[in-house]
Amino acid sequence: MNTVETEILRKTAEMLNERAEPFAPVTLGRLGKEGITVQLTGGEEVIRYLDGGRLRALPLLFLVKCSEQRKALDTLYRLLDILERQPPEGVLSVRITSLPQLVDRGEDSVIYEAQCELFIYKA
Repeated sequence: MNTVETEILRKTAEMLNERAEPFAPVTLGRLGKEGITVQLTGGEEVIRYLDGGRLRALPLLFLVKCSEQRKALDTLYRLLDILERQPPEGVLSVRITSLPQLVDRGEDSVIYEAQCELFIYKA
């Protein structure tokens, strides 16, 4: 992952922490006992323009682990809504590719995931 994508991912997590005020900070790391993480899961060049610029799609995976199912779902929906309505600086648009869905149910917590794509222009 190069610096443009790394910076977009960092700005996304930072912006969501400020605007959504989630039950736990959105991090770029691994899930602990409870928490929210966002990860870049690849990417693709959508369009290459004659001037050499490119439109890129950056797929993101959100994982939420929480002891309360409703809190996990509400948090994911809120994060996606904010991201779609107010993309972070440097992001042209956001497309939700997978609404929140249950990944795992343990004895004391649930894990939900959701996915979206961020579209950026890279000169």
